Amino acid sequence: MNALVVAKREFETFLVSPTAYLIGAFFLFITGIVFSFNIVVYERATLAPVFETAGVSLIFFIPILMSHLLVREFQRGTLELLMTSPVAMWEIVLGKFLAAFLFLMVILAPTVAYLFILIYYGQPDLPVIWVGYLGLLLFGGLVISLVVLSSAMCTSQLTAIILSITLAAFFWLIGRLDSVINGEVGTILAYLSSQHHFLDFVVGIMTLSNITYFITMIVGVLYLTTHILKMRL
Repeated sequence: MNALVVAKREFETFLVSPTAYLIGAFFLFITGIVFSFNIVVYERATLAPVFETAGVSLIFFIPILMSHLLVREFQRGTLELLMTSPVAMWEIVLGKFLAAFLFLMVILAPTVAYLFILIYYGQPDLPVIWVGYLGLLLFGGLVISLVVLSSAMCTSQLTAIILSITLAAFFWLIGRLDSVINGEVGTILAYLSSQHHFLDFVVGIMTLSNITYFITMIVGVLYLTTHILKMRL
């Protein structure tokens, strides 16, 4: 599958990027502080505060780390070269997404150490924690898809960063409007809120509605990205 070839090439660029490791280290530093504070001060055997902090952090870290995905191809003129090869546009978009998602998993992997610490010193609710990790991955996938979309729309990396952070923050905060907008519109805004669905996972609530929301949003954004690329070329 050509998308896997694109993903492999893009993932290798993450592995040799000093910026990627710097941002990853900063992310782990922040979550580590929250985890330590939660254990020492509150003495709670839960990762919920870590997941909440990680979710907000990803709104900023993912765009900074991954906004180059398609902007760089435009700047170097390599996207046109890719199109002359037997690679479909949707395979390019999917490959970029998969590479970024895999690197997100690499960044999150060290946080599993927090879980082992909780198991050693306490009795954490493991199913709730694993549901929280699933929610974090799904939310991260949504942010990545928004970054890929922004990268397809912009001609500079800085612009892509600003646009992707704006979009991610918009979907995170849009649910707040349901408190001032009543009726069906308020219900729709609440459903569109990524924060609303993500926080359910944080407390161990995994529903078909929440999973469907993230998968539908990710697929929809990537589909839109494919059409935007076709329009630009």
